[in-house]
Amino acid sequence: MRRLLLAVVLCGSSWLVACPPGSLVGQPCEEVGFEVCEGDQLLRCDGRFYVVLAPCAGKCIEGKAEVAHSGDSISADETWSCTDGPHLIEGTVTVADDATLSIEAGAVLRLQPASRIATTRAGRVESIGTAEAPILFTSKNGLSGGFGAGAEGGLNVFAVETGEPSVVEHTIIERGIHGMGIFGLSSNADPPVVRNNTLRDNENFGILVTCDEDAAPIPDFEADGNQFFSNGGEVSSCDGT
Repeated sequence: MRRLLLAVVLCGSSWLVACPPGSLVGQPCEEVGFEVCEGDQLLRCDGRFYVVLAPCAGKCIEGKAEVAHSGDSISADETWSCTDGPHLIEGTVTVADDATLSIEAGAVLRLQPASRIATTRAGRVESIGTAEAPILFTSKNGLSGGFGAGAEGGLNVFAVETGEPSVVEHTIIERGIHGMGIFGLSSNADPPVVRNNTLRDNENFGILVTCDEDAAPIPDFEADGNQFFSNGGEVSSCDGT
């Protein structure tokens, strides 16, 4: 009898109701679309139960300690995870030939002034988020024009004549001098895959392009699902104007 009374006190209910498990996943909910963080993962109410929307999401890891990258040179394949916490970019991080920097869905990258990520012509970036857990590039100081340079964005990749091009999907790039730089466009090179991204609040262009030949084809970024909001311009011409 004493054990039963103790159970009732601890659970706050009758002996007919089991104590809830440690996770909200699978627990009843009513407000459709309501989201809540549980550790690194993001949960959403589907009108009946809480389900996992994303294993890791930026809003759930914002308060973690930052992982600093200070002028790094990436010479072998490397992955930056969401669960590590926000990534702080200080200086220029260069992805060298034949190396790939993979950025996981939900990751947050905070860039200091004049900082950026740049590839060599044969280096690659795979910044592949999801609709539920986009990757975020933003300025550390929270101000527009807070990273990059007049001739480069916060994330800079090349078109390639051989090998696989970079891929940037479901990534938000905001508050830079330029958002993204795409270089080396020509009729003989494959442009990077750039789709379903958001370029916003950048001081100059959302996407800055340069070309290796006059009148090189510039991808139709809007047709590929990219959205532009409150930038100084959307996509530059080949000469950066």
